[in-house]
Amino acid sequence: MILFCSTVSYQVIRFFPSLKFSLDVLLRYFLSNNQFFSPVKPGPQKKKKTSYILSILLYNFFQIIFLRVFYFIKMTSILIFHVQKFDRVLKIISSCLLLLSLVHFLL
Repeated sequence: MILFCSTVSYQVIRFFPSLKFSLDVLLRYFLSNNQFFSPVKPGPQKKKKTSYILSILLYNFFQIIFLRVFYFIKMTSILIFHVQKFDRVLKIISSCLLLLSLVHFLL
């Protein structure tokens, strides 16, 4: 099972290198709990830890997607802004995207 997880994670990382952190967290979680070798005892602490790990994975996944989308929009808007004349709408869009990326990096 561990060999399967490492093979799958290698294939995914090869195509999506930014997902490496999420896969590392997931693999560490499974290996630290010995989920593959010992039975899981249900309880409130286990649910809390599982929901915490899932929230970390979802946060990382959406952070990667939003970062890529924002950078793409920001770079295309800046290119359009420099190529075309100084259009007011493009100026507003590029300034909003730059502000949004700044806020995202500060958080």
